[in-house]
Amino acid sequence: SPLAWLLDQAGAGPVEWLPQEWDIMTAGTLAHDVLEHLFRPGAPLPLDNEIAERTPGILTEAIRRRAPFAQGALWAVERDSLTRETILAARNWAAALRAMQAEIAANEVALRGEWHGISLRGFADSVLRLPGGDLLVVDHKKSRSGQRQERMQAGWDLQTELYRAMLRNPAPLAAGW
Repeated sequence: SPLAWLLDQAGAGPVEWLPQEWDIMTAGTLAHDVLEHLFRPGAPLPLDNEIAERTPGILTEAIRRRAPFAQGALWAVERDSLTRETILAARNWAAALRAMQAEIAANEVALRGEWHGISLRGFADSVLRLPGGDLLVVDHKKSRSGQRQERMQAGWDLQTELYRAMLRNPAPLAAGW
């Protein structure tokens, strides 16, 4: 509902009880939060030293909001490891953006569209604007999947096709979305 969405955006959504677990989904959510805050639309790309300086603070805040259980001493090794991995990923992402001469057009973009008569909706982690004006949809991944990599190299991946369909045949946003 629109009210539930508004409350969630304000950070007042329901808090589900889950067992305290550090898994790939938790690490991916936290790393994604860091990338979203380091790479802002319209802002210059951060330099390597800025990435190293800012990542720990952004990650600490993300843990406080999204995985408060991980603030404890028991999770120090996981936090330190994720900090190192995220700094490396952010530096590589900055280098890739510079090499493509791309700029961040938007983060956390709601997409809607239609594919073979099926209504679609989803979120893109980022949308890049390339030098020629083309847009590139980005979905950050924390883990590598050999099968996904093979599908991408072969030019076919379902998630990619769904993004493409939503961009080709956009649907107007409905109330509450």
